[in-house]
Amino acid sequence: MMIFSGGNYAFNFNSNKNFIQVEQEDGQTTNLRAGQFEKVEKIVIGQDTNVTLDFSKLAGVDIDFQANGGVNLTGISFTEADAALDTKFEPVQNLDSIIVELLSERGVEGAIDALTINGGKGDAFKAVWDYLDDNYSTYGNYYDETVNEAFIRLGLKYVEYLRKGGEPLDDVIGKYAADGSDEGTNSDRVQSIHDNLLGNFNMVDFDSRFPAGTDLRAELWAEIVEAEATDLYGRPLYNGNEGQAAPTAWDVQHGYLLVV
Repeated sequence: MMIFSGGNYAFNFNSNKNFIQVEQEDGQTTNLRAGQFEKVEKIVIGQDTNVTLDFSKLAGVDIDFQANGGVNLTGISFTEADAALDTKFEPVQNLDSIIVELLSERGVEGAIDALTINGGKGDAFKAVWDYLDDNYSTYGNYYDETVNEAFIRLGLKYVEYLRKGGEPLDDVIGKYAADGSDEGTNSDRVQSIHDNLLGNFNMVDFDSRFPAGTDLRAELWAEIVEAEATDLYGRPLYNGNEGQAAPTAWDVQHGYLLVV
């Protein structure tokens, strides 16, 4: 077991050497023999600690997140929906075990806070969105409160991310359907993760998933008010279906995109 606390640590896996270098933020390093790391079954990330790891080296290694500890996973790539044979957006690597642990222990907000991928939060949003979408699609229940609530909370974190200058995911295709038997050759559906996340707040979807008078609606609406994101309730409905106009201008006007 490896235990880290109080600082930032980065693993440098060098195939040309017989050791692994663990570098701290103050420049100090610890060298491990490659064989030593191969025997590690658990990595404990403690209070005020962030560890950068190459995901490909984590096979069989459990990560135990304690307090507010976080991880930056490198070497993660994604296949967008319009490039996948099954038209589903997916990370190339399976991140489910890490995401499940974070969601169960810290909820959506805490999971995003703890998880960085490839050095940024954008890819972390992609990974958590994909996990939630897989569950939504698998169970096929439009009214699944657990998943729907999680998407709203993820959307609020995404709004926070955008307002802090995070790069929007408006060019990352999460939902796609190839051209069918209708006239024309345009794809039947092309929706970005950006539009999917913000679209969950539209009054049509929000009202149907969280009926008026319910405790969950009141709780989520209070959080939307606190986040000063009530304008999203009036964002134009956009599923990415062929013939729909993307609400790009609306997003620019309301500060969810910086440029048209």
